[in-house]
Amino acid sequence: MLKKENVKRIYLAVAVLALLSGLGWLRSRPPAVSVAHPKVQSVTQSVSASGSVAGLDESDVAAELGGRLAHLRVHEGNRVARGQLLAELETSLLKAQLAQARAAVDTARAQLTQTARRPLASEVERAQAEVDQAQEVAEAQLEAARHRLQELQRGPTREELEQARGQALQALAQREQSKREAARLAGLYDQGYVTLQDLERARTQARVSENSYLTSYNRLRQQQVGTRPEVLQQARAQVDQSQASLQGARASGQARMQNLRDQPRIEDVRLAEARLREAELALEVARERLEQAYIRAPYDGTVTKIFLKAGQSTGANAPILHLVRGSAYEIQVNVDELNLGRLKVGQPAVVSSDAYPETFQARVRELSPQVVSERGTILVRLDPLKAPPWLRPGLTVSVNILFEMAKERPIVPLTSVTVAGRRSTLLVLRDGQLEEREVQLGAPGQDGFPVLSGVGRDDWVVVDRTNRLPGQKARAR
Repeated sequence: MLKKENVKRIYLAVAVLALLSGLGWLRSRPPAVSVAHPKVQSVTQSVSASGSVAGLDESDVAAELGGRLAHLRVHEGNRVARGQLLAELETSLLKAQLAQARAAVDTARAQLTQTARRPLASEVERAQAEVDQAQEVAEAQLEAARHRLQELQRGPTREELEQARGQALQALAQREQSKREAARLAGLYDQGYVTLQDLERARTQARVSENSYLTSYNRLRQQQVGTRPEVLQQARAQVDQSQASLQGARASGQARMQNLRDQPRIEDVRLAEARLREAELALEVARERLEQAYIRAPYDGTVTKIFLKAGQSTGANAPILHLVRGSAYEIQVNVDELNLGRLKVGQPAVVSSDAYPETFQARVRELSPQVVSERGTILVRLDPLKAPPWLRPGLTVSVNILFEMAKERPIVPLTSVTVAGRRSTLLVLRDGQLEEREVQLGAPGQDGFPVLSGVGRDDWVVVDRTNRLPGQKARAR
């Protein structure tokens, strides 16, 4: 029979062996990990981005002319109607040019009227009288030239010689008398009996008498000698010249009367019409230039920006203000190019602003054909379906473009996903071993990431993959 001490030792040894065996089993057992099946929820997928409101049709409004901006009729934020006056340039010079062009048209029209009408009877009579008078004058000049030539050819008569001799003797006597009178007054002047004025008057008379005598004597000598050949030649030339003048007056008169009877001449009328058309075209150009100085709204819209102030100078086609058409707005957002495959024209969107509590619906109208490589984004344009009254150009808004509506998707916890660049992975427990799966995820929500592909609802997904590696043995906990 065994002693009690030996029995106790045996039990203790058995217990120690059992304990050691249990520890070995625990040490060889795979570690436990927290796993769970993905939740399945109805998920609406969207692409979120920040954007801004812009006019569907907007443009810089400019003047076609350069000049000084005289008046600015609007302010930023003003709503304007099509054709409303927005600004105007200095117009004093343009108005003066317009008045000058109008006067030119009036003159050209009057000239055309004058050219196109037939001459009045009074005008014909007056012209005929002027022509007859010119011919009569020419005939009188010719007759006088012929009479003088005949006199020169005939020479002086006896009576003319006696008359010339008598005039010469009378002039000689008058000269001698004037000399004696001047000498007598000179003596009296020396004695102080006459004034210097009386003496000068006598001397002047003596000089006049001397000249009269010389003229009379030369005329007498000329008549005694006869007409010189050169004088006769000059007289004949004068007759020929008067004859030519008469012929010219007759020809000119006939041409003038014929021209008057031929009025109006078609070539003159056409020339006057051409001048009128040219003046009217210049008037139209002047009107257009004046109108171009008045800058008007091309459409109903809102003034969003003003570039110039009154008094500043502007060049031709230089912007004066920026105008956005009416209430036709669009939403512009720059979306990451990674979402390009999810976006399509016609997709709905929800738009909101931090400044206003309500949201409104929009629809994708256009995807830009080009990606902005520097930022890796693409421009998306959306049309508001019903723009709220507070919408205005330049307002910053948040846009959620819905590319998948209410579809059941597996949802995995945020802590189960590892993202490295563009690659998203999670760990799945399969046959006691951790397996890494690459997945495609949607936009995260409060409950986690919706999984678009890579795992299903029956997979065991590691809830927290911290310090967990692919290929590691594990067991569910």
